[in-house]
Amino acid sequence: MSKKDKPKRKKGIAGVIWRLMGPLNENEKFKKKFAETKANILLIAKDQKYMAMVKVNNGTLEVDDHPYNKETVKSLKKERDGLFKANTEILMKLAMGEMGIGSLVVKWITRKVGLRGIRKLLVLYKLFSLLE
Repeated sequence: MSKKDKPKRKKGIAGVIWRLMGPLNENEKFKKKFAETKANILLIAKDQKYMAMVKVNNGTLEVDDHPYNKETVKSLKKERDGLFKANTEILMKLAMGEMGIGSLVVKWITRKVGLRGIRKLLVLYKLFSLLE
């Protein structure tokens, strides 16, 4: 495999999320459930240098990495439908299914997590539930 054929390695939290969620592209249950779904969700781990844009587009999943800074977050504002901002520990607990909606709401009320586009974030929660 030449360097041109090699897929670009995703940086930071995007790499972790891609390793967790990438196999969903071969999952028939995922393809059927999300066949008519379009969502772009920005995942920001506040203690990391990179953030992840999770794109669900008609039964396919893609994760892109972007540097975490104010300018990049602002430039992606029009592209994103939802935003989840927390530290890496909370984000990983949610991804691994160790955190439910109730405890997530408590963290949101106490401002330990930032949420925008709640309906689209439910898509992310459903994606994480398919991983179990």
